[in-house]
Amino acid sequence: MARYIIRRLLWTVVTLVVITVVAYVLFRVLPSGDPVRARAGKAPTQD
Repeated sequence: MARYIIRRLLWTVVTLVVITVVAYVLFRVLPSGDPVRARAGKAPTQD
């Protein structure tokens, strides 16, 4: 039973690390800044 618990805990740690790395990479790759400016483009008009 102890072996099962240790194995489950190790897989939990691995899963959390993978999720953290994926989230970090996604946030670094996505353009940062104001979403309204990103949607408006480089030369927005008054409308």
